[in-house]
Amino acid sequence: MKIDLGLAAMILNPMVCACLIGGILLKLDVFVLIAIGVVGYGTWGVLHAINYKHQRDLLEQAARKK
Repeated sequence: MKIDLGLAAMILNPMVCACLIGGILLKLDVFVLIAIGVVGYGTWGVLHAINYKHQRDLLEQAARKK
């Protein structure tokens, strides 16, 4: 089973945003919100970078076949 990292990154970004907005509305501690933001958006950035590299490699392979 192969995981679509692009889809995971697209879903993770709004989920982290919703968690942060919910945390603000529930008046959570600032340090908790910062931790959620750092971990969530850090994970999103890593997934996005891996997906970008994978897509770039696929395009290069397709260009070599032509």
